[in-house]
Amino acid sequence: MELREIKGYVFANESKHDNYGFTHLSHMFKNGHEIATGRQRWVNRTWERYRYQTSMMNAVYNLIEDRRIELTRDFMREHRYGRLTEKRREELESFLETDEELTHWKVVLFELK
Repeated sequence: MELREIKGYVFANESKHDNYGFTHLSHMFKNGHEIATGRQRWVNRTWERYRYQTSMMNAVYNLIEDRRIELTRDFMREHRYGRLTEKRREELESFLETDEELTHWKVVLFELK
């Protein structure tokens, strides 16, 4: 198990091997609580800048996607929209850009790159 700290988050990383390749698993922790996991399957070798980069980024991608889904649901409910038109989608994107938590996850993702 390899630990890596980035922006106050601790990533516990491990590899699992089988006959078809290997998998990198990353568990993301904040204050000792697991908040996300990410995994990346590799067949031959990795193409990462450093070990476990992709699985750690996948954990943050999962947080970003969960937050986008939550905010979209709240936006649709608040405005009583049944479906997203092009104009409403632009309004939603503007709304998402103002969310501090989503912006924070994007900064963490940038640090991983």
